[in-house]
Amino acid sequence: MTPLMYASAAGDEAMVQMLIEAGAHLNLQVLKCLLLSGNYEMVSLLLTHGADPLLKLHQGTSLTPPLFEDMNCFSYAAAHGHRNIVRRLLLRPPFRKEDILSLEEILAEGVEESNDPPAADSLNVVPSLSKATMKALQQASYYSAEHGFLDVTMELREMGVRWKLHTWLESLRRAQELGRYEVTLCLLSDFPSIRMEDYSPELLSAGVPFMFRMLETSGDYMLTKRLASVVSHCYGCSPVPDIPAMDVALSTQLDIRFLNNEEMSDVTFMVEGRPFFAHRVLLMSASERFLYIP
Repeated sequence: MTPLMYASAAGDEAMVQMLIEAGAHLNLQVLKCLLLSGNYEMVSLLLTHGADPLLKLHQGTSLTPPLFEDMNCFSYAAAHGHRNIVRRLLLRPPFRKEDILSLEEILAEGVEESNDPPAADSLNVVPSLSKATMKALQQASYYSAEHGFLDVTMELREMGVRWKLHTWLESLRRAQELGRYEVTLCLLSDFPSIRMEDYSPELLSAGVPFMFRMLETSGDYMLTKRLASVVSHCYGCSPVPDIPAMDVALSTQLDIRFLNNEEMSDVTFMVEGRPFFAHRVLLMSASERFLYIP
């Protein structure tokens, strides 16, 4: 452990400043230590002396996932719930080569901005964030959602960070766990801002079942309305096709003794783990589709 690392871990601001002025190197371990502790004053001191908030804090290997490999100061602070540190890191964003956009990127970003609605109830949108900084904040949003720091994720959204489907779903789950009614409504209202190309199988495997469970357990009108709006948005603007009415004249009357009778039935339906006993001949008289039951 270097003297600067030791002083940083001890929270000795005067010693840290003296070592930096003496030429001590601001290495990755010093930044990690301060970001983990959430020491606002020490982080501010390092930033004042030229620490790069976009510096990668992990040296990637062939086994390192790309998102984890790119973890920087913003991601570290967000992953540990340090909202004040995230704000401080934004005060002095450095100029980087990555911020120089090609003509195609400029045109693409212009189209995206015109189609993306602002965050609901946005109070503190930060203007003129660079390309590299927005990428770092996008990753920070992922990490804050993964670690359950809902307020950090929502504040990043207010800064203009786009929703990714996984981040949005994790935030919705967390808002439900914490009973954050207003945040839940805000998240549901903001669902259309997720770009369709960001949709993934997770929406069907986890998102839709979770939202239907919310519908089952909630008697709140506004929540039901917002959930219905999300489902309608996923379905699209096409009208729901008409369901043909069943011809009652074709159905056959059944003696009450044979209704849902296990011994007398020849077809069994399993619905949510419960058996329902039926009769093949009656099913076929109600709909031709039941002719193909094996």
